[in-house]
Amino acid sequence: MRPSPAPLVDDDARQADRAPVDATHCRLVLLMSRGREGMGKRERERRRVQRQEAKRLRRETIASETEVIDNAVEARLMDEFRVLSEGHAAGRVPELAYKRERQRIFLELGIPDTDG
Repeated sequence: MRPSPAPLVDDDARQADRAPVDATHCRLVLLMSRGREGMGKRERERRRVQRQEAKRLRRETIASETEVIDNAVEARLMDEFRVLSEGHAAGRVPELAYKRERQRIFLELGIPDTDG
């Protein structure tokens, strides 16, 4: 005896039997299908962002330390120039020594010496 053919059921009836698929389920299936490859990519991206943040913090720290050092050096040079100028005005520092020291101080400060 031959098996009887399967009853004909239209596609609409089959779809009605299925459970509705929501967006969360679709995302979950998509993530699961990506498997370890997707997880590895997210991990690499997270590490890359962490490295960028660490570099940014190092650059900011170095810049602020350099700025503090520069401010201290600038203050020291300005004080040195003040003492030099007062000594020259009082006649304790000869003209040639004054010009030479002023030029050195201005050069270290990055100021053009127009009188030298």
